[in-house]
Amino acid sequence: SDPKLPMGPLDKLTGDKLGNQRDYEGKTSRDLVSGVSDGIALLRSVTANRKAMIVIGDGSDTNPEEAKRQLSEQRKLLEQDRIEVYGVQYKAEGIDNETPVIKTLIPTVKAVDSMDGIAAALNEIASRINNRYYLVFPGHDAKLKAGFNWDGNEHDFLLKIDQQEIEAG
Repeated sequence: SDPKLPMGPLDKLTGDKLGNQRDYEGKTSRDLVSGVSDGIALLRSVTANRKAMIVIGDGSDTNPEEAKRQLSEQRKLLEQDRIEVYGVQYKAEGIDNETPVIKTLIPTVKAVDSMDGIAAALNEIASRINNRYYLVFPGHDAKLKAGFNWDGNEHDFLLKIDQQEIEAG
């Protein structure tokens, strides 16, 4: 594992801060499980409300069958700790990744086949991380006769931002 960006506010994250091709030269390993484990340990030591991990690699591990089992457990830990996880899988000519296991951890991993693809994927991930809206529902205001009635049931609502409608349940 090789953290590329020190812990800090996620809204300061941009793709270029994660390094360039030269930063990764000669730093190859197929121990995905160990890298993810190190990342989880680092993020568990942080007290921030929102945490994210970005995994970049060929998506393989030296022991694919065992890695699948361990990555499945790590995925549960990430969900339990509410750590968002994103991934970029580099599929390049000449790199054997016949047994990628990263989808066990990150089903939505972005596959790319060039260094430019990695940069574009990282910018997209940074954009997704920073594209957040937070809604706070203070409850029902009896005086104003406005707000939600908290009846313990699920209710659908529609959020409208400018002209874009976003449905949520």
